[in-house]
Amino acid sequence: QVITFTLGNEWYGLQINHIREIVELTETFYIPSIPSYFLGAINLRGEVIFILNIKKFLDFPPEKKAFKGIRNIIIIEQGNVNLGFIVDRMSDVIEIPVEIIQPPLVTIEKIKAEFLEGEVDFENKLIGILNVSGIFDSILNTINNT
Repeated sequence: QVITFTLGNEWYGLQINHIREIVELTETFYIPSIPSYFLGAINLRGEVIFILNIKKFLDFPPEKKAFKGIRNIIIIEQGNVNLGFIVDRMSDVIEIPVEIIQPPLVTIEKIKAEFLEGEVDFENKLIGILNVSGIFDSILNTINNT
């Protein structure tokens, strides 16, 4: 099962087994000396959760106009580390058979292939399945090397 969402005009998905919960974006607080692709952190029932601007992390071009809707945070668990990914719009939880997931296209410009498990054409939408382990590993390596 995969939860789908949009980043800008593009569709992405995360395997549901990585997701702890989904919350609305609330006020964030500044954390000094963290990489620029972090928005800051939130206090979620007494737990500090770092909030990743996934579009900035994946080198999306700057947006020409400000997003006006409610943004959601998908809280991801990887081992004992939790991160929040900001997404523009949540969609559905869908069942995607593993055999229809294709390798990422070599022509992808906005995302590095190492951060995609693959892509799937589902109901006339090309959905990139994010590689949670690759994203976490890259972030932890960056933080540990600073």
